[in-house]
Amino acid sequence: MTYYEKTLLRKWVIAGHSPHEMPPSRYLCLTGSEPYDFLDIHRMDKEIRRDMKGMNKDEQKAYLMEYMGWTDDEPSTEGTDFIEPSEWDQDHPFGL
Repeated sequence: MTYYEKTLLRKWVIAGHSPHEMPPSRYLCLTGSEPYDFLDIHRMDKEIRRDMKGMNKDEQKAYLMEYMGWTDDEPSTEGTDFIEPSEWDQDHPFGL
């Protein structure tokens, strides 16, 4: 652990948090089911920030999607049967 990380961790704990509590990530959407703590998230954000340096917004988006395992491809509907929406779905105000 670096001196800077120790300082950040101390500030986190002084603010009333546990060192094992997961802080919000600046770049990633993490749910809480992952076993990440303060330093894990800080180091992941630092790595992402370093890797994205010099990228434009589209490149950053592609990088983050790949990092999280997401793709921009539409799921294949080949071989699946289309189910007609029920009356309730058709009348639903949000068009579900």
